[in-house]
Amino acid sequence: MQGGIIEQIGSPLELYHHPRNLFVAGFIGLLKMNFISVTVSAVNDSGATVRLPGDATVMIPVKPKTLSVGDRATLGIRPEDLRSWAIGIRQTDAGCMSLERKRH
Repeated sequence: MQGGIIEQIGSPLELYHHPRNLFVAGFIGLLKMNFISVTVSAVNDSGATVRLPGDATVMIPVKPKTLSVGDRATLGIRPEDLRSWAIGIRQTDAGCMSLERKRH
């Protein structure tokens, strides 16, 4: 609940794995989800490729919904789900990522 409004109803695991928005994503979990501002550089059936700060790119395996190339978005990553990450590697093996389009 935020400001008297119920943001999402569901089981703890449903909220954890499928947060409806950034508030829910940042609220639930042992460690808070980290948020990074990104720009969408490609969208296809496999997910969305985003440009990170510093110009590295990564493909996020999410259903892109309303994302379009050029959109600014927020990438959410749960620290406990990171498996491998290093400068120069263009993919991660992360268990739970969230990508939400920024509203103008």
